[in-house]
Amino acid sequence: MKRFKEARAKLLVEGILARGGGCMEGNHFNEHGIKAVGVVLGYFKNYTKSEYICIDDMVKCSEFALAVIDVMAPKSK
Repeated sequence: MKRFKEARAKLLVEGILARGGGCMEGNHFNEHGIKAVGVVLGYFKNYTKSEYICIDDMVKCSEFALAVIDVMAPKSK
């Protein structure tokens, strides 16, 4: 979680860190001993035929994913 927080701070992204349940893939990985963190976008009208995600939110999420990779990647000396 430390590195996720670091990536979030790098992009000045607000977020909520919460322990979750449900069907997110990360929960299934954790259940089977594989450490994982799930990242959720801002969905609207969840689980309906009208569910949608804003493009700006998708872009921010991809930038966050890249920031996490950057934080996690070994640094060359």
